[in-house]
Amino acid sequence: MSNAEFRQFRDALTSPDLRDMTPDQVNDLLHSLTPVPGTAEQEAELALLLPPPGDPGTPLNVVRSLRLPEDLNRRLEEAAEAEGVPASVLIRRAIESLLAGRVKTNLVNIDDVIRAVRSIPPAAA
Repeated sequence: MSNAEFRQFRDALTSPDLRDMTPDQVNDLLHSLTPVPGTAEQEAELALLLPPPGDPGTPLNVVRSLRLPEDLNRRLEEAAEAEGVPASVLIRRAIESLLAGRVKTNLVNIDDVIRAVRSIPPAAA
């Protein structure tokens, strides 16, 4: 494989992002690829583009989606930045702490609060 062919192949894998392509564009790209023997150096460079292999003993992470009010999300992002970690790490740490019983919260159900406030008789004037 010539250096020009190699660059073209590498560029096809890295840009444009396949997620931004239509199915027809992906099919065209796949059909245009032809196997060409490369040098060991070229194969090593391409291998660096691959994600690392997973450890079979490592548990899989599950993706959860949640909705946060804008203010809470802003505070989360600020706290994560102050800690120097991604927000997802901060969220995981908080959940682990809560489940381990290390964090005590004073959170109550808002419906319980509303019922309690409504049950208070009005003050006499």
